[in-house]
Amino acid sequence: MNLLKLLQKPKLWLLGIAVSLIGIHLSLVGKTAPTFFLGTSILFWLSVVSRLWEKRRTLSLNSGVFSRFFGMTLIILVIVKILSLNGYDPFLRIFPLISALGLGLIASGIKKLKQYCQEFILLIVLAVPPELITDPINQLIGVSSLTGKFSSFVLWYLGYEVLADGDFIIQPKGKIWISPECAGLTTLLWLLQLSALFLIVFPLEFGKKILVPIVAVITGFAINGLRIAYLAVLAFSDREAFNYWHSQNSQIFSLLSVLLIGIFCLWLIKQEESEDGEDDAKDAGTQRHGE
Repeated sequence: MNLLKLLQKPKLWLLGIAVSLIGIHLSLVGKTAPTFFLGTSILFWLSVVSRLWEKRRTLSLNSGVFSRFFGMTLIILVIVKILSLNGYDPFLRIFPLISALGLGLIASGIKKLKQYCQEFILLIVLAVPPELITDPINQLIGVSSLTGKFSSFVLWYLGYEVLADGDFIIQPKGKIWISPECAGLTTLLWLLQLSALFLIVFPLEFGKKILVPIVAVITGFAINGLRIAYLAVLAFSDREAFNYWHSQNSQIFSLLSVLLIGIFCLWLIKQEESEDGEDDAKDAGTQRHGE
């Protein structure tokens, strides 16, 4: 009887659907998508769930028939779509957003979707496909050329005979081409996504908010530039090592960038807490003085 009572609670069904959709998404991403997207998806899902848990007592859960029907339709369409997937598909990026929209309609109705605004923003950021916009950005900004100049400068500073010529690094023994994929744009966009996640989850002062994406871009660009410089040396000295670091093993450089950004963000949080503590101490001292 207690089980039947539990099954009659709409909130329990809603929670079950949400957990199932999250599990399905992470399972598909883990099997078909690049490794970094799995880690990013886990972080974004955890952030969304933690934010909803924090404000669970203030959420308005009152939906109408039309909103529930529309929400269930979205979820059914998502399930039908994933049944036809045979590998990695860009749809996996918008899967969380559509699912969350459907769940929001079922739970609160279209008029109350605004209470999930920050969660939707997080999932919109996750939905941006870096692999599809790297080429247009590279053509607009010329990231490959900038990377070539930076890497050539590093090698020149270390005593190597090099010359930067557009997307090429020219050495006495030959030259290497920096493709858009090697320019690190995917990593830069990934770091910007993580920066947006940090800024939404941990509100900071405006000045510090600006610092996070700037430091993320500079760090990602510099680490990738050092990687290209290293590969340029290996290209004509140790081909086996070049092939090793020019494969999926190069993701260690991306992880290094994430680690450095994480350390920087932790430092900002400590700074914020320290400043808040000093302000509280000053307010307490002012109150004592007034008494």
